[in-house]
Amino acid sequence: MSEKKLLLNGRILGRKGLMDGSLRLHNQMVVEMAPELTPQPGEEVVDCKGAILVPMVLDLHVHGGGCHLLHSDNPEDLHQACRAQFLNGTGWLLATFTLATIKSWYKGLEAIEQVMAKQRRGASSEAKLLGAYLEGPFLNPEMAGGMEKEYIRQWKFKYFRKVVENFAGTVKIVTLAPEHPSAEDVLSLAKELGFKVFLGHSMASFEETQRAIELGAAGFTHLFNAMAPYHHRQPGIVGAALLSSLPCEMIPEPAHLHPASWELVLRMKGHGKILPISDGSLLACCQKERYRWGKIHLIRQGTASLNPEGKLYGTAISLLQGLAILHKKGLVPIEKGIPMATNNPAAILRKRIPSYLSTGHRGPVAMVETDQDPPRVRVFS
Repeated sequence: MSEKKLLLNGRILGRKGLMDGSLRLHNQMVVEMAPELTPQPGEEVVDCKGAILVPMVLDLHVHGGGCHLLHSDNPEDLHQACRAQFLNGTGWLLATFTLATIKSWYKGLEAIEQVMAKQRRGASSEAKLLGAYLEGPFLNPEMAGGMEKEYIRQWKFKYFRKVVENFAGTVKIVTLAPEHPSAEDVLSLAKELGFKVFLGHSMASFEETQRAIELGAAGFTHLFNAMAPYHHRQPGIVGAALLSSLPCEMIPEPAHLHPASWELVLRMKGHGKILPISDGSLLACCQKERYRWGKIHLIRQGTASLNPEGKLYGTAISLLQGLAILHKKGLVPIEKGIPMATNNPAAILRKRIPSYLSTGHRGPVAMVETDQDPPRVRVFS
């Protein structure tokens, strides 16, 4: 059955930026965009009341959504998390794993491959799972954040090699502390198997980080967070990241980064070298204030997720909500934020996805209400 929607009175992100107007959708395709459109018979009419209309975004680094983890051996958990993320503006994502046992990673990667195969067989209203992001295992225990650092000791390079060899093509990104004894082996294996290495969860010196960059590191995991802070005599991993030509993940959530940190990195690296990520926990895209999942007990505090000790444990928002927060605070206008969350991560994964809406656009359209706190997202598909 044909589905027709007319979205009136929106601010549409087009090729030349934001424009006031209306948009007509027929079966998930934009068939018309204009300053004014008249309803046709059989169309569902939605008054956007000035809300912003944008394409879906790609979240490279997200742990869950809708009170479900993406690091799970149950494929249904992944489907539920992907559905929740989709309804909040995420069109594509990498399932991000935290420190865990070898068995947990192995079973979780098997589940990812099952879900990816099922998604390829037919369209569905859920974010497309593009692979896995392994946040570890070779991290600095002092910079493990809310993760259980005892798992680091269980991993040897030979175990890691076996996992990524068995799931070559599924594992897309691995986080590595440059000072770890296995760092050079991991970077060499990345060239062999084709996954990317991002540097993070680290107290590395400037020189150790530079060495990892020379050996092929491709980016940085959530810049500033879980990293030794910059010091004028010991610039460390943060100084190396800022001076490098590599892209840096950044979390658009106030508890994770001060606005001045965003302004600093934007001035030093520009919009093209920033990878906005949600780092969303299972509380993202979920109405609950707290939730327990096995050993994980999370509490919502504003747009952040905390563990019972009060440590940050990711965010409680989707990436598109985070971009709307940056827009609302005047840090990154959404017409620049959307390309940062589409073109930039797509280049890392060698994909092409739309960064603006136009006639002929195929796929869902997200409506962002920036006057809500937190910003609200509605997806038309």
